[in-house]
Amino acid sequence: MDRSGYGPELYEFNLFVSDVKPAVIAVVETWFKDTLHDSLLCPRGYSLFRKDRATSDGGGVAFFVRKDILINEIDLGSDGKHLDILCLDLLFGCQSLRVILCYHPPYYTAEDFMFFFSEYDN
Repeated sequence: MDRSGYGPELYEFNLFVSDVKPAVIAVVETWFKDTLHDSLLCPRGYSLFRKDRATSDGGGVAFFVRKDILINEIDLGSDGKHLDILCLDLLFGCQSLRVILCYHPPYYTAEDFMFFFSEYDN
């Protein structure tokens, strides 16, 4: 999407979604800000889950999930170093699928990344 105005790219995104009707769409480097309301971004028939970069430009992650899919959002916390992460459990009857979407800035090291996820090795 266009990082400044979202205009033509958002229109094309909505056309794609209305034609293909994907179950889940994952987007990194959204550049969304909290001043941009979900209703301006989210196609009809979808729910939007997003984590915007609050302290600088760039970054951000978002899931668009079709409304006929049951979802539990999982809070993985924060590392305090600009790791943008979302985690959802998609529920299908008695089965679920956990999906994790993560963006780390260029200065984020592999060690930082592994340290953050080592807390979840249980």
